[in-house]
This record gives sequence, C-alpha cells and structure tokens, in this order.
Amino acid sequence: MSKMIWTGENTFSVGGQKFFCDTRGPKERVPSSLETFTVVKKKNFFEQYIDLRNNNTIDSILELGIFYGGSAAFFLEFFDPKAFVAIEKSKERIGALDEYIQVNDLADSASCYYDMDQADRGEIEKIVKNHFSSGIDLVIDDASHDYELSKKSFEIIFPHMKAGSHYIVEDWSWPHSPAAQNTSHGRNGSPGLTNLLFEAVMALGTNSQIIESVCVYPNLFIVKKGEANLKADFNIESSYRVRSDWPFKYI
Repeated sequence: MSKMIWTGENTFSVGGQKFFCDTRGPKERVPSSLETFTVVKKKNFFEQYIDLRNNNTIDSILELGIFYGGSAAFFLEFFDPKAFVAIEKSKERIGALDEYIQVNDLADSASCYYDMDQADRGEIEKIVKNHFSSGIDLVIDDASHDYELSKKSFEIIFPHMKAGSHYIVEDWSWPHSPAAQNTSHGRNGSPGLTNLLFEAVMALGTNSQIIESVCVYPNLFIVKKGEANLKADFNIESSYRVRSDWPFKYI
C-alpha cells in the first residue's frame, strides 16, 4: 500500500498517481484524466480513511457513486484491495477510470457498473455474489445522498458485510447547511440523511450485536458492523426500539 502525500493545498499523490480535490461548481470542475484524477472532496475527508487503513485490514471494497472516478482510483491506490466494485447511476462511463484499471492490470480485481440504481436489490445482490463471496470489509455510500435510497442500500448490503467491517455514508450533514435552509433548495421537502444516522445510533443502543459502533464526523459517519448474522431481509426499523409515547420523527 502506498502513502498519501500532499503536494499542494488541493493536490496529492498516492503511489505516483496524482489527484486534485476540486469542490467547485460543475461548470468550473476539471474532468478526471489518467494523469490526474478529480476528487470532489475536501482535504479533511481523507483523515478517516487514513485512520481506517492504519487500524484495519481492508481487502474488499464496494463504492456507491463513481461521479468523476477520483474516489475509486484513490481507494484502489490507497487500500490496494483484492476485490473492488463501484456502481454509478449514470450511463456515462468515466474513460480515465477504465483506462486506469486497464493500465494497472486491475481488470481481475476491480469492476465498475454503470446505469445501476443504488437501491436495486437484485443487481446489488448479484454483485455481492459474484465479487464478495467472503463478505465486504468497507462500503462507501457517496451516491444520491437521498435518505430513502441510502437506507435501502444499507439494508441490502449490511447483511453481507463481515463482522467488524465499516459502512461509510458521506455528506450526511447536507440538511444542516445554510443552502439547505432555503425553500428553493433542490432537496427541499425531502428527509435528510441525518435520519439514517439517528436510526443507526438507535440500533446500536438497542442491540450492539448488530451495530457495534457509530462514529460521526462533519462530512461522514461510519457504522461498524457487530457480530450478528443478519438475514437478507434485514430492516433497520426492526432493529431499534423507541418508546410508544415518543415515536421517532423524521427531520
């Protein structure tokens, strides 16, 4: 595994592969190239991934959301997993990522699926069966940031994860940003990802065999899987208890 080296305020390299953190708007953002991959994340995002690698063995990774392809290339370089799969709703392939996988002879261990909904149970379970027969060490949900879709993904994938593995949901805090308080915001009227975080915490408090811990950071939260063997029809709402006179309310 290669070290992550910051070469500038928004640039870094891993194993000689260059990356650019570009959080500008879509019109200003630079597309990925084989020479330099664009990662739409701020610098502080990477601290938790460094900590995960330093304290865990991560051989299998499932990423939800490819976007510019930079995160996928980063995970491949940084973790050097034996099995890696990324899925993306868009039909448009990221040529730089395909080229990266080919140039680095990763076709046997890394796969990217496009035109796929993150909540498509049939397709995701097919991916798990074909690529992760021994379970999954790390899942990163950086896809829709939609509560309902992210929740469905969690419920589909979590039973297939190893005990002690980690499920990461990025950008959970978007409902609490200044922009989201405006009624013209694109997600106005939609429940926030904060609800999934709350549900994970309640499941932890109810049965730590299902969820061992939940770590919360400004840009992401990490759910650590417990020892329980979960059925394929796992439902998080059935995994926590709330008092009848104080029902859980979405925000």
